[in-house]
Amino acid sequence: MLLMEMMRTALTPEKLAAFDSFIDGLPDGYQAVVRSGLSQQARILGAQLEPNDHIPRPLERVYGVVHERIVRGEIVTNGQSLCLLQVDEILRNEPGTRVNVSDADGDTQPQYQLRLTFLTGTTDRKPLEDFATLVNKELSADLRKFILGSQRFEDLKNEGGQPPTAPTHSELSLASELIDKSVRTLAVAMKAVGGLLVSDLGNQLPGRSQGEVERAKNSLLQTGLAVSEVVVICRKSQAQIACVPGRETLEDVSRLSVICACGRAYLDERIEEALNVIDATRALLDSSRWLSLIVLDELLRLGITLDQIRIDQVRGGDELDAFVNVSGELVLFEFKDKRLSHVTVVSDLIA
Repeated sequence: MLLMEMMRTALTPEKLAAFDSFIDGLPDGYQAVVRSGLSQQARILGAQLEPNDHIPRPLERVYGVVHERIVRGEIVTNGQSLCLLQVDEILRNEPGTRVNVSDADGDTQPQYQLRLTFLTGTTDRKPLEDFATLVNKELSADLRKFILGSQRFEDLKNEGGQPPTAPTHSELSLASELIDKSVRTLAVAMKAVGGLLVSDLGNQLPGRSQGEVERAKNSLLQTGLAVSEVVVICRKSQAQIACVPGRETLEDVSRLSVICACGRAYLDERIEEALNVIDATRALLDSSRWLSLIVLDELLRLGITLDQIRIDQVRGGDELDAFVNVSGELVLFEFKDKRLSHVTVVSDLIA
């Protein structure tokens, strides 16, 4: 899993000059990949590395009416993640023309922007937070999260619908248990018929061993997806005549001389243990909401914010399980209860 987050902040010309000193003085645990690479190349080739060889050749990029010239850059690593630092000089809509900002004395100075792109193969954001704190301290900067926009996502979002609510710990805990196919199959069957006799659980999992059936049953009970009940079945008609939370309750009822229509006392009838799902589990199984929550949690762990996510939307009569702005790309998710079939980057969803 690749996690990428971007941050940016304005930078004054004075702090631009301090950028090189900051990179040269990185604390232990950090390494400047570009500079160390150039130094190694120079050593291997027996070349002399000039003081400004690490400064990139000016490169201009055009975004609408905004032009940017890259004037500094470095890749910093702690051995587990990469931090790409880039300083841009902001230009006017004519290439090569600076955008100047006035200082307190009325003088003008070029406007610079520092970008930080964080890349890692885990969902641990602490290295990003630590390095961003270091940059802010050393350069007196104010790095803030930056999200690339997607016009296609904005167009779909403007058709209606609200961003989802972050799942609670309890919801995620239950939803994660439903990933298990055996557990989910039993839960779906219980929801459909209003509960299952423990003796019938194996019929819902054909081909599975008794040990697998027992494991799924224990998982349902231990995680709270289902509760155990005591069912009373008439020996004469084989119909279920009572369902109570436990045997103690059944004994209390029997003391009141409540009997079956056939004339037998409840305790003399066939008594079996049954399982039934709780209301929260029913809600998670409706429209496979459990899967939506799992995907939503993964998106949040990747750093995608709630306002960049839409789940269970309807567009032109078509249902969209989820569409998300991922680094400026509109991504459509199609959910399947048995498996997540595919994720497609949609480039032509909107005409």
